[in-house]
Amino acid sequence: MPLSLQLTDDPSCLGHHFIVGLSGFSLSDEDRELLSGLRPMGVLLRAPNFRQGVEYSIWLSSLKAMLAEAQSLTGRDKLIVSIDHEGGRIYRVPAPLTHFPDAFTHAKKAAAVAEAMAVELASIGVNLSLAPVADIHSNPTNPVIGKRAFGTTPEEVIQAVVPYAQALLKNKVIPCAKHFPGHGDTSQDSHLELPRVKLTLPELEKRELKPFQALIDSGIPMILTAHIKFLEIDKRNPATLSKKILGEILREKMGFSGVILSDDLDMQAIADNYSEDDIAKRAIPAGLDMFLFNHKPQRGIKLAEAILRGLRTKKIKETMLESSFNRIKHLVDTLLPMHSARILDSKVLAQHARLADSFS
Repeated sequence: MPLSLQLTDDPSCLGHHFIVGLSGFSLSDEDRELLSGLRPMGVLLRAPNFRQGVEYSIWLSSLKAMLAEAQSLTGRDKLIVSIDHEGGRIYRVPAPLTHFPDAFTHAKKAAAVAEAMAVELASIGVNLSLAPVADIHSNPTNPVIGKRAFGTTPEEVIQAVVPYAQALLKNKVIPCAKHFPGHGDTSQDSHLELPRVKLTLPELEKRELKPFQALIDSGIPMILTAHIKFLEIDKRNPATLSKKILGEILREKMGFSGVILSDDLDMQAIADNYSEDDIAKRAIPAGLDMFLFNHKPQRGIKLAEAILRGLRTKKIKETMLESSFNRIKHLVDTLLPMHSARILDSKVLAQHARLADSFS
């Protein structure tokens, strides 16, 4: 079914706004109900979605069957298949695919690593990588970024993230830069709580925003948000739900016209502080395009229902959804490939392994 905007009272009419996690290496009844009821535009792969301790051909065949069933249940011509795949501790896939070291370690060869990653991800059906990390490792006490960042200065990060993103695109995997407007200078983990920082906009412009601006200037098609309150910019809303940060800074000031994806809305920074109705009435006007639900994907239906309520009560304008729909449709129609899962040649995997070993 082609992507279209036809608003009804059925939550599935908003399914193109959603990417959801799946429960295991085969679909559960709850997964099937969600996929057919919400018709999400995409799925997110995690470690439990890969069969562990079995031969390459077996886990790949299992994954291929699950993704085919997922796409069939959504009824979509194309399905976003996404994954967090950075190297280091952010690594989900089984052997013999290559486990590269963290970004900080491979920064000087970012393009080569990204090319190898893209080849491997495409071979398992992935077409969207939630990378590169465009944050700056500027706070040594940061519990969540650290060496996931490519460097400690904007210049170091820019020199890595731009060629990294371009290498992914060249090899038919869409890059999604994160975590806007910057998660590097926090001392709290948004998985567990809502971080608050006091950086001003001029301070962000001197450091955190520079890698994102470089990526925007080079044509990055997607950016993922940070669940952080920047108190000097918006005291009320975290970046994910902030019109000042997403609409005024990212869209208007920095000129980003691509798709904005939320970080996982199941993270405690959001789940503990904002209901589905709160998210709906803030996120759409802010300019957020797509919602990611990882561990409790059924909440996606509740959020879609909340958006429909907002439309009925005129708290959400249909024109806002139309703009968002057009951005998503452009991404899907022009950039989203559909990869068929295949076993990679052992020589290719050996070459990638040598590259990974070169950093040790």
